[in-house]
Amino acid sequence: MLTKVTNEMLIDLAVTESKISPGSVTSSKIADSSVTAAKLQNSSITADKIADGTITFAKLASGAFSSVTVSDGSITSAKLADNAVIQSKLPDGVISQFKISDGAIVSSKILDGSVTTPKIADAAVTTAKISDAAVTTAKIADGSVITTKLPDGSVTTAKLDDLSVTSIKLASLSVTTAKIVDLSVTTQKIAAGAIVNSLISNGAVTEEKISANSISSSKIINSSISNNHISASAGIERSKIASGLFDHVLINNASGIISSEAQLAKSRGGCGADMSSVTFPSSGTIATTSGTETLSNKSITKRIASLVDAASISIDASLADIFRVTIAGDRTLSNPTNLVDGQMIAIHIKQDSLGGRLISFDTMYRFSTDLPKPNLSFDPDLMDRLLFEYDASANKLDLVAINRGYL
Repeated sequence: MLTKVTNEMLIDLAVTESKISPGSVTSSKIADSSVTAAKLQNSSITADKIADGTITFAKLASGAFSSVTVSDGSITSAKLADNAVIQSKLPDGVISQFKISDGAIVSSKILDGSVTTPKIADAAVTTAKISDAAVTTAKIADGSVITTKLPDGSVTTAKLDDLSVTSIKLASLSVTTAKIVDLSVTTQKIAAGAIVNSLISNGAVTEEKISANSISSSKIINSSISNNHISASAGIERSKIASGLFDHVLINNASGIISSEAQLAKSRGGCGADMSSVTFPSSGTIATTSGTETLSNKSITKRIASLVDAASISIDASLADIFRVTIAGDRTLSNPTNLVDGQMIAIHIKQDSLGGRLISFDTMYRFSTDLPKPNLSFDPDLMDRLLFEYDASANKLDLVAINRGYL
């Protein structure tokens, strides 16, 4: 009777699944390395089947571990290979400042433009951190460049805007002669009264520099103007000549220079002893008191004066040629004064609105057979004209004509 089937008795592939009793294939029945992946049912290998430390890195398929498979906190730093954590493995925002070692972030790790103003600590940007020419005008806050920030001599002409250097920007006495461009100091730039004597070079004030009518009397040194300084065509008016002695004239010497003053006789056109005025003609001969002159095509304007009505009416014969008076009562013509031999004077006597006034003649008046002492018009407002001629030899004033009754 057959009690045992040996391996030699079996042909290859003779033992099928149906020939094997459940649970009859023990560990000792399975040859080493005979259980391949194909022999294992899906999900047949549980955690209990796997010995500790049995699954090496080489046994793990790519992507074999999902987030669900890995226990929280089970992947420690020691489990991570160097450079194993790539960018895609990191969720956004997962790396905090505490996860980053000091000095770990180098320039190549920082995205261009990612370092914004809030990311930079106060006072962190030192001179060494700023590239040459990186600080442009737009980068500098208004008013932030103070004097101490500028090296000596760094502000050149090209750095200054036109008209930016105002008066308050200049230090006292900083504008020296060398700093002023030739011909740049105009009249408007000079303060009133700023140019004193010490600033003017000798001989610098020429005729062209002196404005018209600017030299007053006080500016001229006494006795500094000689005859040579006065133009022959200067046309000096009489009002510009200082007053001398009354009734005197200025006399030139042989050189034409005024040398003295002297009284000019009336016969020479002066005032004479009576100090009377003389008007000189613009041309022709001046008539004298002793000479004889012929006046051709000339007219003599009579001098007319009003007499003061009084009980005794006074007449100064030197004042006029015709005298007029309206009498308001009985009157006497007193002897005239300042008569000249041959002088003729006319006296016009008028009655007032009442009329009936009588006139008497003083001792100097003389009448003739042909012209006796007249009785004047008696009616109101009538006027009589009497003409007298003075005879110096007899000291008489002769009536030579009369006309009565003018209304």
